[in-house]
Amino acid sequence: MTVAILSGATSGALHAVTGPDHLLSLGPAVLRAPSVARRIGLLWGAGHALGTLLLALPLLVLTQVVHLSFLASAGNRVAGAALVATAAWSWRSSRTRASSGEPDSRSPLWVGLLHGLTGASALLLVLPGALGGSTLRAVVYLIAFAVGSMLAMGALTQALGRVGGHLEPRLVAKVQRALLIGALLIGTSWLVVG
Repeated sequence: MTVAILSGATSGALHAVTGPDHLLSLGPAVLRAPSVARRIGLLWGAGHALGTLLLALPLLVLTQVVHLSFLASAGNRVAGAALVATAAWSWRSSRTRASSGEPDSRSPLWVGLLHGLTGASALLLVLPGALGGSTLRAVVYLIAFAVGSMLAMGALTQALGRVGGHLEPRLVAKVQRALLIGALLIGTSWLVVG
């Protein structure tokens, strides 16, 4: 059981900090609000973890029927669409707030939930460990994956927020634009390629 917990938490943490879509999705919001960066990351991570669990747990039951390659392709396309939508929303939100001074109304929890539900690539990272033993071991692995990814996302966004807090506003705006463009490019490629 210890191996399931450690490997699940490590896989979740690595998934959280190495996924370019995570940084691209959270970067603009965290740079706008460095004082709440950890909270944004933890909420987003909690949503992502919940979405991953909502998708992975039923799949444990369906693994004998569902072809994972089809699921991965469809999931990547949906994740691409979600990333493009998030980037477009961030772009619109940043332009609206710049002129009106109003805060971002997106909840990081709901954006993370959507991302977790659409993240077939995360699911494929989770399944080998989850399917390698008993059902209890699989569930423990999935929960550890979710917790590891949430905590790592909180740490990543806190670090990004600290860096952003020391940058000039003009540079922060440029970095935000670069992250949004990156999100659009990756999201579009996932839509096209799957």
